[in-house]
Amino acid sequence: TEEARRPILRGQLLAMRALAHFEVMQMYSKNYDPNDARGVPIMLKSDVLAKPARSSMGEVITQVEQDLTEAKTLLASVPFSDTVMNKINIAAYQARIALYKGDYPAAITYSTEVINSAVKPLVSGASYVGIWTDANTNETLLRIRYEADGAIGALWTTTNDLIYIAPSDKLVSLFTADDIRQDAFIGTRGGDHFVNKFYESGKGARVVDIKIIRTAEMYLIRAEANAKKPSPDLAAGAADLNAVRTNRIAGYADESFGSASALISAVLEERFKEFCFEGQRLFDLKRNNLPIQRSATDASPAWQTLSAGDYRFVMPIPRSEINANPNMVQNDNY
Repeated sequence: TEEARRPILRGQLLAMRALAHFEVMQMYSKNYDPNDARGVPIMLKSDVLAKPARSSMGEVITQVEQDLTEAKTLLASVPFSDTVMNKINIAAYQARIALYKGDYPAAITYSTEVINSAVKPLVSGASYVGIWTDANTNETLLRIRYEADGAIGALWTTTNDLIYIAPSDKLVSLFTADDIRQDAFIGTRGGDHFVNKFYESGKGARVVDIKIIRTAEMYLIRAEANAKKPSPDLAAGAADLNAVRTNRIAGYADESFGSASALISAVLEERFKEFCFEGQRLFDLKRNNLPIQRSATDASPAWQTLSAGDYRFVMPIPRSEINANPNMVQNDNY
């Protein structure tokens, strides 16, 4: 009945509201500090005339976590699907958010919940390559479906094969010949590199679904959290990192790590490779207080380095928002 669908609809909407608040704060606020007053406004109802002030980052995350917890309860009986919110992909977001705020035990708990559900295990070979042409939905926990829109693929390369944005030499150099991601992610034409990820599917050129959150991220979240938690578990962290690499690199031999810092560096580099062109690199560097460092072949000296903590890691509040809302405070240096 329609009434029976009410809690499911509420759960879906609560989850989406949570993700919206979280993702906006990632872009428009500094690194997570619950006491930082410049989070983003918390909007719990539609009101085009509202003029909300910025809530603290702690208040925003509290609301996000509350919405996700309620949504997860309301959707407890909903079967897994990678196109709608459900208890599994909500847990995946809870893992991402826990890592973002530095709650490493929670990040381990939530990522383990997703991994142990076994709804989308890690894959290798053609089963992995097929993710990027929509031949399958392996490892995909949540995606946005496209039937004819090249909104993502055409960001980098047109359907006439003009390259708008090419992969950096720094990124290309990280892939070895035995890494299946090299050809899956990077194409070469006439000596020039182009983004092969999201390049084409059976639906058309540059028409490929967005993979919003994937199983590989759960392994790398858990690896990083195990390295960063108060009593690091380097063996557990290495096992998760090695699990991802084993499914990507032919003949891979497991690596061990003698320090938490070495494991963290390896995980961040693996995230750089695994999630390239998926919108995660800037946030990875930002939350780890690391600089953007381009290679000499990718940028002129003046543009090679963006120092850690630079104000440009935080996006400016749009002028239209400032004009419409007198209670909105602009970010530093804009």
